Amino acid sequence: MAFIQPYLDAAFQLQRANGERYVATTYVPADIDLFAIEGLIETRPTENLIVARYGVSAPGSSTADTNLVLSDELRPRLTSFRWDDTAAQWKVLTHANFNVPIATICGGELLVQPPHPAVPTSEEDSTLGLNLMLALRDAILAGNLTPLLDQQTQIQHASGMGITTSAELVPAEYKYRSFEYSDLLVTRNEDVLAISYLGKPDGLVLGFEAVDEWHPRLIAFRRLEEGQWRVIASANFVNVKAVPAGVECVAAG
Repeated sequence: MAFIQPYLDAAFQLQRANGERYVATTYVPADIDLFAIEGLIETRPTENLIVARYGVSAPGSSTADTNLVLSDELRPRLTSFRWDDTAAQWKVLTHANFNVPIATICGGELLVQPPHPAVPTSEEDSTLGLNLMLALRDAILAGNLTPLLDQQTQIQHASGMGITTSAELVPAEYKYRSFEYSDLLVTRNEDVLAISYLGKPDGLVLGFEAVDEWHPRLIAFRRLEEGQWRVIASANFVNVKAVPAGVECVAAG
């Protein structure tokens, strides 16, 4: 934990598929010996921001604090990085890990979901995060999401489907009939802001019917010079109910 702290932005949030989430002061890295990265796609919303969407396979990995063994399969990741001028290095702003638990470690105390972290977010920033999330929800309900997305945004879904740049988004294929939310967590560092929460959609995800159950979400925003906020990375852990016959299966990313 001490080793990795210098690489985490002050607004850092990490979300895992089983509901675990962390901020910079509470993050416990997974125990990983081997890993492979495939299908890396990079976008740059600004000179000091990088968004990366890719797949990772990590045989034998486990969570050190919750005693869960993770899948060996190739699973998506979505990570955003922010350049820190003071430290003169890139730091992780948000990280979405779509890998799933497949077993528990014998003899360990199983903790499926650690307590959600308390963060020193101001009331003003908490309200800002809530308003941004509600604006995003309303845009999806209206089928007009594009105006809230940065041109270099990336979106990743648990199914492996994803979007690179807002130009790839077809509004008619991404529209909810209703949407519930809970458990909002907001972190901010000057011109970037991260939001994680649980969402329950009813509608379409990239043209497919979504599973209407509670799933985690993690979104990173950047502030424009004019003051508006735009999404640069969106991790949606919801799955689709069924993929129609004839749809080709592709690797994550």
